[in-house]
Amino acid sequence: MGFNASDWASESSGGVELKEGWTPATIDEVMQKTSAAGNNYVSVRFSLTDYNGKKLWENLNVAHPREEVREIAYRILANIMNAVGINSIQDEKNPVELQMHELRVLVSKNRDGDWCVKQFKPANEGAVSPEFSGAQPDQKDDDIPF
Repeated sequence: MGFNASDWASESSGGVELKEGWTPATIDEVMQKTSAAGNNYVSVRFSLTDYNGKKLWENLNVAHPREEVREIAYRILANIMNAVGINSIQDEKNPVELQMHELRVLVSKNRDGDWCVKQFKPANEGAVSPEFSGAQPDQKDDDIPF
């Protein structure tokens, strides 16, 4: 019995090619993990709604021994929290309150050419509401009140 990788390779993306730009996402998993160096970090997994649930991760080094690395992680965590409307969490090393929140993420390629999340904003930001779109409903002459 053999295994042919080409039979399975196209299944992972669902045939939808990822593009750079803003896209809706859901935080579907938040886990505390340990790096190979022994440092704890938080892995936040984003499921991209418009791309058949394709997954991207943001790893937050909130327990790293270097202060500069922790500061970067805290800034990213704060940006995610602002995007989902959460002002405080119980434990920054295990922010489970983020799970199952919707938001919009800016996806792009990093220096190595891998897909990553660059920025975060609220799920409804950038969406055009019909009442504020500038379009006026059709009015007939007989609907004018004078």
